Amino acid sequence: MAVAGMFLKLSVCVSVLCACGALTVGPADRPVALVVIDVQNCFVPGGENPVPGGADVIPVINGLRERYGDGLDLVVMSQDWHCADHVSFTSQHPGYSNFEVMELDYDSQGALCTGPSPYAVNCTGSVAHRLNQTLWPDHCVINTTGAEFHPQLTTEPTDLVVQKGYRCEVCAEFHPQLTTEPSDLVVQKGYRCEVDSYSAFFDNGGFRQTELDSLLRQRQVRSLIITGLALDFCVFYTALDGRRLGYDTYVVRDAARGITPAGVERAMAEMEAAGVSVIRAEDVGRVLGVSGSAGLAGPAAVTVLACLTAVLTSY
Repeated sequence: MAVAGMFLKLSVCVSVLCACGALTVGPADRPVALVVIDVQNCFVPGGENPVPGGADVIPVINGLRERYGDGLDLVVMSQDWHCADHVSFTSQHPGYSNFEVMELDYDSQGALCTGPSPYAVNCTGSVAHRLNQTLWPDHCVINTTGAEFHPQLTTEPTDLVVQKGYRCEVCAEFHPQLTTEPSDLVVQKGYRCEVDSYSAFFDNGGFRQTELDSLLRQRQVRSLIITGLALDFCVFYTALDGRRLGYDTYVVRDAARGITPAGVERAMAEMEAAGVSVIRAEDVGRVLGVSGSAGLAGPAAVTVLACLTAVLTSY
């Protein structure tokens, strides 16, 4: 009975320490990937399709890598990678304006059935999917400066994983101020000209999957820390898909920016409802299980001492 009582008191101590953040229990013992979504020239001020404040995420993301790099098992960087006549571009739809929404029809195999696009096919009577497509300025076109990673993201040689696992060493350069390492992986998306791809996992119709899920599972990654652009589109859909695929999914709010305040508010509510944890950069250490690694101070130290004293003086 004495032993049982001691274990009960110890369990109470652990619960208190977890609640105050002195101890962490959870993803720390599960491989974790940092996912950097679309931090490219085209999405920052001065780019073709800028996200307001987009460049502000760069020092936050770099800071996460500098501070917690040893705790990250993998870093994945997604890259919007469009053909010049991509179906999501306003320029391909006469009479429409930027940011208008149009309907696009697809057959059961994901073939485009709509409009003047050179990629549309005749699928009369076989339309299976209708997608709402926001129309964007031409952006992130393959092998252009706009498609490169932002120069403030510090760079080193990085593996590029392109289109169903095809590897390309020179498809695009990184923005030199975005921190990268040789072990990083790049997943390119949106390269199918007839369908857009916000999520780093799937195209918008769910017709085809990128290689991201298989890469993560090969490395036994179970937790995702997601950052980047834009919070109300590509970050949002990547987070929802990650959660749906069974990953513990975290979005770092101050390492992401959205296009509109209303869009960000909607995305935040839907992510949290789906089980995605929205955190801040200061919380990443707790997710990685390293927040208490430098020792305890202040209230946490008092709590530890009180717990141990109570346990030891009872026996």
